Amino acid sequence: MLDQLPDNLESEDQLPSCLSSNGIQMIGEITIDGEVVQQTSPLGFGNTAIARMGYVMPEHGWRMKENNWVVGEYHALGLDLHGLSQQQLESVQADLTEVQNQLEAEELANLTKHDLVGNILQTGIMGYFAMTAMQDKLSAKPANIVVHRK
Repeated sequence: MLDQLPDNLESEDQLPSCLSSNGIQMIGEITIDGEVVQQTSPLGFGNTAIARMGYVMPEHGWRMKENNWVVGEYHALGLDLHGLSQQQLESVQADLTEVQNQLEAEELANLTKHDLVGNILQTGIMGYFAMTAMQDKLSAKPANIVVHRK
């Protein structure tokens, strides 16, 4: 891939209109609140990577799952550990508002992939959890039942 790029790059006009994915290597990252906690070795763009994740359920032990991910995709994970707090929802909303303000002001230098893609995906995940929790409460109340999310 490096042989497809000019040695003395001075403007975007010098960039090729397309690149072969064969030479592009990416490093997968697992981040928590923007901090990298784990990385992969370099992987070829477009190849398949296996992600093995799990969690412990006290009554059942470890539950493991393998997912096939395409190198270059961005994924977000979310956990609903007995509901989301108002503070969590407000924090995500504040993050999105800050990114929107930076985009509108064309202040792009400090924006990261996590700001742009991660916040949107995280908002979707948290919105889903909040919506289903509210649906559970609304449908449980008239039936006089107690909801226990598992």
